[in-house]
Amino acid sequence: ISLSECYRFQKNQSGPFSPKAVSSLVEKLARAIDYAHQRGVLHRDLKPANILIERPNPNSQESISNEDYLTKGTPKV
Repeated sequence: ISLSECYRFQKNQSGPFSPKAVSSLVEKLARAIDYAHQRGVLHRDLKPANILIERPNPNSQESISNEDYLTKGTPKV
């Protein structure tokens, strides 16, 4: 799921994300971008639609909340 899709679903269902969820995602994204930059990789179109968040447990079919996507999922840029 993309970050923009996750945001849209959350906004329509239960309002804004918790500060904990947002800070967790920002930290993961900052680390991922720093890792890429240290290796000479630049992402020229970094935006929510281009940030994919992998399920916390890709093999599980159980339903998870949007908050779980942000706090436990893995962002892919």
